[in-house]
Parts: sequence; structure tokens; C-alpha cells
Amino acid sequence: MKSIHVLADAFDRMMVQLPQRTYRRCGYRPTYLRAMVAEQHGVQVAKMLLAKPVTSSGFMELLLRGAVDLTVEALVTLPRWRSLFTAAELAIAESRLQSMIAQAA
Repeated sequence: MKSIHVLADAFDRMMVQLPQRTYRRCGYRPTYLRAMVAEQHGVQVAKMLLAKPVTSSGFMELLLRGAVDLTVEALVTLPRWRSLFTAAELAIAESRLQSMIAQAA
């Protein structure tokens, strides 16, 4: 198993790439996310977003564009990254994904 630091650095790289991937795939520029990951480590950014009481406008925009898999919530719930987050953080991410997908249906 990789060390937690190596995993966190890989997650950070994924978060840095996420705004570019989002723009290429659906034409949306998540400028707030891009600014956040430029200033802080990706794990901290994800934890900050999960700690907010409501989903971000970027999450809603990606939902409308059919790209929920590009949200931070979807990213943190991937098996590879789960060990970086607490059970409570994962529950928040999963709950947001389920509720927003249900609302969109």
C-alpha cells in the first residue's frame, strides 16, 4: 500500500487537473476550484468543500451538464482516494451525489 503522503500528492495532482478536464469535456470553467487548488493542497480543498453546508455552484453546473463524475464529491468517493477522507466526509459526498442525481431525474 502506498504511503498516505504519496496518495495525497497524487490526489492533489488530480485536483489540479480537474478544472482542465472539466473545461475540455463540457466547456465549463470552474474558476473558484481552480483558484482554490492553486493556493492549497487538493485534499484540503476537497475537505473544505465538503464541510460547507450546501453544494457548490460548480457542482450544480456539472450536474446540469451531465458531468457529475467530474465533481469533487465524485472524485473523493472513488476507491483510490477514500482513505484520504473521514467516514463523515465520505458520507457527505455520497449523500450530495445521491440527492442531486435524484433531483435531476
